[in-house]
Amino acid sequence: MKTQPLVIAGRPFSSRLFTGTGKFSSSALMEEALLASGSELVTVAL
Repeated sequence: MKTQPLVIAGRPFSSRLFTGTGKFSSSALMEEALLASGSELVTVAL
């Protein structure tokens, strides 16, 4: 089953997975996890 891309502000995303950047013990581990997930959307807490 092919789904329609998620479009936000005119930009299409093939993945609907949002990934958060909190709770990682290091930035290297966070980067590795984000790359492995295939997520195109990342939330950042300030």
